[in-house]
Amino acid sequence: MQDSDASPAAYCPYCGATPEGRWDTDAQAAYFQAHAARLGAEYVATQFREMLEGLSSSFLQVSREQADLPPDPGAPPPESLEGFRLVRVPCHPDDPLKIDAPWSDDVACPLCGITYPISDVAGLGSSQ
Repeated sequence: MQDSDASPAAYCPYCGATPEGRWDTDAQAAYFQAHAARLGAEYVATQFREMLEGLSSSFLQVSREQADLPPDPGAPPPESLEGFRLVRVPCHPDDPLKIDAPWSDDVACPLCGITYPISDVAGLGSSQ
């Protein structure tokens, strides 16, 4: 499969277009970056520690110190429903999306792009 044949990662729930830029908030992007940096550093430290395990000779002495990892980012930033309503689309009911409360046009599933009239899916958000 070529890159041009790949499915888009997400669709805009308002217009159904695929993203050109970022959809995440600055807080979400910062959390993701901090979390990825921590996971990457932990992986490298573990691999390095395993590589040095048992490495010793009369000419070489290896000692290990605790890895200096980036700080743990903690829990992801909270998401607010204030000013939004939760909508569940029939094609992916386990992946609800937030829509501006006053929105009255069709909505698109962010995972597959199928559009639905808001009147058909607005009541599905409060279930489950």
